Amino acid sequence: MTSVLQSLRNSKYIKTLRVGGLGALKLIFLLGFLYFFICSLSFLSDSFRVLGGKNIGGLFTKSELLQNPIVGVMIGVLVTVLVQSSSTSTSIIVGLVSAGAAPVSTAIPMIMGSNIGTSVTNTIVSFSQDGYLRM
Repeated sequence: MTSVLQSLRNSKYIKTLRVGGLGALKLIFLLGFLYFFICSLSFLSDSFRVLGGKNIGGLFTKSELLQNPIVGVMIGVLVTVLVQSSSTSTSIIVGLVSAGAAPVSTAIPMIMGSNIGTSVTNTIVSFSQDGYLRM
């Protein structure tokens, strides 16, 4: 009887079932975290609606300065360099668009600027690391 149980424990089917169960658990966690991420973006856009009110949309649509795409790219670069995260600045911009505070035509250059800002941040860090190599 003991040898039968031992052979069942060592069988390939049981090992496959354990690995498959672990993969299913990872999939469940992945879907759960994705759900929380989507909910956080929804909370972000709701908070922009509450805090900004109806007047915040006029800031982005009526401003002639923000209609220039170069200015939008520079804003994206500046925000990314300040917060040190392109994901954070992109999430803020997506929240503004979702709340109706910024039009998509203004947000596209800002997101492009946030991606460029990541490269600027990496360049600044590499310049500081260059000094260690010369010592």
